[in-house]
Amino acid sequence: MSIDAALFARASAVSALTALIGTNPVRLAPIVVPEGWARPAIAYQLVSDTRAEAMTARASLKHARFQVTLLADDYPSLLALDAAVETAFDRWRGTSAGVVVQDTFIENSTDGLDPESGQASGEGTMSRTKDLLFHYEA
Repeated sequence: MSIDAALFARASAVSALTALIGTNPVRLAPIVVPEGWARPAIAYQLVSDTRAEAMTARASLKHARFQVTLLADDYPSLLALDAAVETAFDRWRGTSAGVVVQDTFIENSTDGLDPESGQASGEGTMSRTKDLLFHYEA
């Protein structure tokens, strides 16, 4: 399986997260959250997926960086979603969707407001972008 599938499976298995983003469907989508989805929701995109270098053999360890964008209708909901993502992914290790994840790190967070949703009026969808780094076996 792919590291994308591992991210999705892990998010779908953590009750603190699915309590907020649902289970059918899980409001977690690649690249962009579909129009019309309820909030809170999460979009993710793979930023890089590199193999660890070894001198004489192909290394089996890979490093994937995902950018996840958390979307919520208000700041308290955004903070709750952020806490659930931290619970699901910060220093998590295990097997997900057949992928052995040795460790995960959350590297940074940045807040924003969705410009398509009413930024000029001071209202709209709140967002927080985070970088998740996965160390996993290929």
